[in-house]
Amino acid sequence: MPSSSYAVVAYLDGDLGKFLADFRTAVTPHHTHLRPHLSTLSPRKLKISEDEVIKNFSRNKFQAIKIEAGDVCSFRPASATVYLDLRSGQKSLWELNSQLASGPLAGKSDWPFVPHLTLAKLEDFKDVARVFQHARDRWHDYQGTRSFSVSELTLVREAKPGVWIDLASIHAGD
Repeated sequence: MPSSSYAVVAYLDGDLGKFLADFRTAVTPHHTHLRPHLSTLSPRKLKISEDEVIKNFSRNKFQAIKIEAGDVCSFRPASATVYLDLRSGQKSLWELNSQLASGPLAGKSDWPFVPHLTLAKLEDFKDVARVFQHARDRWHDYQGTRSFSVSELTLVREAKPGVWIDLASIHAGD
């Protein structure tokens, strides 16, 4: 059996989380099972047991991080993903990523760490320009808050391609 990938995410709720979920539902309805989130540790395969992964993750301490969403961007040509970059909080997220990626949770990441909020992960590149423009228009019209606080982190495991399950959570200041 191939080893699973693990990642650490901060889920988004409120107006911004609803905006992200609604956009994803409209553009990529086959991905609606994925909750809006900010990855704080990129997916990676680990060489320790799941019990050890959970135990080591649970030992982490962190302070809440204030984040503000920025502009619509794309990872083209590396990936057919349209996302929101971050206007603030990146430095703290990089430090948190380094902390999480050290010791037992160290491993070769499946993707480089780039703090962002995914709007749509498309199957191929043919629709990226159209979805990008649609995202810019929707984001321009969005009237809700563009900021949030990362105060809870959740360790997740990929159960099967594209399906992630929650394993454990920690809170800021714990």
